[in-house]
Amino acid sequence: MIRNKNAKEIILNNNIDDIEDYYTAKELKEKGYTIFFINRIKQYIQCYKYGKIEYYLKSDFEQLLKWESELGFVDELSKYFKFTTTHIRNVFKKHGIESLSYEQQPFTKQLRYNLKDFEKIENIILDGAPKDIIDENKYIDLVKTAEILGEREITHERLPAFDFVYRYGKKLYLKIEEVEKYNKLKEISIPVEDFIKDVVDRVDVQEDAIRDRILKNNIELIERHPFMGKRRLMLKKDAHIIFDELNIQTRIKSAKNGLEIYRILTENIKTKEKLEDTMQIYELFVIDRFNDIKSKQSIKGKAMSFHRVKEILNKTLNMDFYKYSEELVEKIIENIISNEEYTQNDKVEFVSFYNYLIKYKSFKNRVIYKLPKNSFIDESQEVLSYTQEQFLELFRLLHTSTSDKEYIDRAIESRGQAQVWLYMYLHYVTIWRRGAISDIPSPNLNNIGFEAEELLKWLSEGNEFTEEMGMIITEDVKRKIDGYSMKSTKNNGYLVMEVGRLTVRSLGLLFAICEAHRQITHRLNKKNLKADSIISSGFIGNKSYYDDLFGKQIIDILGEEKFSNRRANKSYNNYIHNYSEEKGDNFATHIISILRGYSVDSKGMSETTTIYETRKVDNSIENAVATLFNRGSFAFEKFQALKIIDNNFIENDDSTKTELMDDISLTPYELEYTMKNIYIQRKKVTEMISRMVSTPNLIKEILVELAYGNTHGKHNHTRCILKAMLNVIECSNVDDAIPNNLIELNEGINCINDNFDTCIGCPFIIEEMYFLYELNDLMNDAINKLYLIDNEYEQYMYSTLIFKTYMPILKEAQNVLGKSNVNVFVDVVGMKNKIDKLRESQSIKLDYKLMN
Repeated sequence: MIRNKNAKEIILNNNIDDIEDYYTAKELKEKGYTIFFINRIKQYIQCYKYGKIEYYLKSDFEQLLKWESELGFVDELSKYFKFTTTHIRNVFKKHGIESLSYEQQPFTKQLRYNLKDFEKIENIILDGAPKDIIDENKYIDLVKTAEILGEREITHERLPAFDFVYRYGKKLYLKIEEVEKYNKLKEISIPVEDFIKDVVDRVDVQEDAIRDRILKNNIELIERHPFMGKRRLMLKKDAHIIFDELNIQTRIKSAKNGLEIYRILTENIKTKEKLEDTMQIYELFVIDRFNDIKSKQSIKGKAMSFHRVKEILNKTLNMDFYKYSEELVEKIIENIISNEEYTQNDKVEFVSFYNYLIKYKSFKNRVIYKLPKNSFIDESQEVLSYTQEQFLELFRLLHTSTSDKEYIDRAIESRGQAQVWLYMYLHYVTIWRRGAISDIPSPNLNNIGFEAEELLKWLSEGNEFTEEMGMIITEDVKRKIDGYSMKSTKNNGYLVMEVGRLTVRSLGLLFAICEAHRQITHRLNKKNLKADSIISSGFIGNKSYYDDLFGKQIIDILGEEKFSNRRANKSYNNYIHNYSEEKGDNFATHIISILRGYSVDSKGMSETTTIYETRKVDNSIENAVATLFNRGSFAFEKFQALKIIDNNFIENDDSTKTELMDDISLTPYELEYTMKNIYIQRKKVTEMISRMVSTPNLIKEILVELAYGNTHGKHNHTRCILKAMLNVIECSNVDDAIPNNLIELNEGINCINDNFDTCIGCPFIIEEMYFLYELNDLMNDAINKLYLIDNEYEQYMYSTLIFKTYMPILKEAQNVLGKSNVNVFVDVVGMKNKIDKLRESQSIKLDYKLMN
């Protein structure tokens, strides 16, 4: 409605007939409207006057009331949005929103606005803020937050503790639910330094011992919180556990004898009501056993063992031990003996107590359980290997999950989950004892261009960890293992870790995540040496980390028991090293296919990579090819010669054989020289195979022999195809198999260069991926020699060594493994720069004979 200041009353000569359609001024006054208001509405709706009686059409007045219902108060907007009225008016003015002053509406002197504009006003004022930011039940400013948390103030330095911080108007707002979470945390936590000081005052123990105990127990230390002057917090329930352990430790130190130590350890064990008789007899057994112990040095260990046995009894039995049948007793004892969580001493004392119980109760019809001493000599006899299905399914889970961001995020969030993942995965590339795995060296993350926090953030953003990065990380670890000459504590033999190509990415990723966690932990616990371990026993010994990482999936595979180092090692030995003896077992093929890097699918293998494309003849041929491929046998192109007598082998595209090594930038002459020597070598192998091998069956046997037989070359990570052929032919009783016009071998000799200590340059060498480290050293040595000599013959000698002998190997490696992977091992860029400089100085000589 629009105000009409010049509106006039209409004077009636006669009174209104349909008076029920009108309000009189008197009636409006009776309804509560003021005379002032009634006079103002005359400028908005028509007033009719008969004598002294003023009439207003009811329809006009109701229309006026409807207009009022469509108006809001600008002052209320100010309170609602928590802004000044001036700010709200400026918003109206800037964005052309209509406001109604007292001159524009008859209702109040307060500024009004059209309610239909509320959504527009809200969007402008909130400007992207949550629409409920004004809800005091959901959001709270810093002043009120400080009051709730009992803090003097919430400084800007503490704001990162909150996931939600939003500036609205002139204030910062937080979510009330987060504030309440921290308020609860304050109640249930204690500053670490306060706890340490309190323990030192109450217990005779050093600060470092307390910190060691906190780390050993994997206690969560909370650094992200808003409380002033409190760097790290720990939960009070964890603090009670640590205090009790340290208190017990102190009391044990001052104990007078083993029995007193035992009493201290067991004082909090509550005996089941149905076990009271058994436990009373067990107390007598413990006293008798302590009377038998002569050495004081073993008293504490025995007390701890007796304590564990009491816990085992309490956990295992539901009624007195002697009430079980002999069959059940035997099952209980066998389960205890096979459980690797218990020490040998625990198992001996458990069985000893049962026998003591039988004698004490004078059960003449019960058989004394005899436990031969050699039951514990060979620890591998204590446990069974995992079934083939368990071993396969566990690897499938471990391996495929490294490409699943959900699991990667879990490993990023939890150091414990990352460690148990790496720990289990290592059982598929090593057969190390648990202690050796815990001592495995840490990789250098700088080699792949990251600091610890950067790597975890980079991975959390969904970036891909590449195979090349995996190679760099795992090779760093491998070199440290070799360089430190790590040995097994059991047999003092050198420890070895060989990583296959198609597991290298997954293993490298897990190494990198665990190392990032280690560095972060180390910075927080610099005085604690245990923070230097990439894998710590405290994590891998805690079953909850396994369950938290993989949940029901790992329980479905392993059951309720924790992952076992000895069971896994025994499984590895059974299903990997000895699988060639199980050729009739098709399931073994699936295991090897998966472990050697083929498709990780419990139903079977996928196609192999195109570089190693070959027919799938039978289990043994698949296994052999898989094994050779996993080693990175980049001289595999030589096997294409076998197609001469078996056309099921598929030849690589000719274009792959003539690709120029762009990274080295060979001249046309150098390329021709290199390719000529590659051709000469291949021709020798082709002629040899075509004349020595007469049937397709021999092809299969040669590949299997090359993979598993005694065919090692004179260098690490090399094999000899000639040895493989000779071994197979000897076993096959083939007459006159060696063509004398091709090679001459002395009797009992299986090498054409027997007088040399190298295989470099031999056409029958099969190089593997890790041989590239040696190739890198050899090539750099020859290139560097060219810088130092000026004799033309010596220049010719080293030039031909590079381009005739080394360059063909490098070319095949690049063709098969890929340039990026080869560059992890070989400094191709550095070599290119050096060779370019040698060309400029005319130090490369490939045609010395032509000059003379």
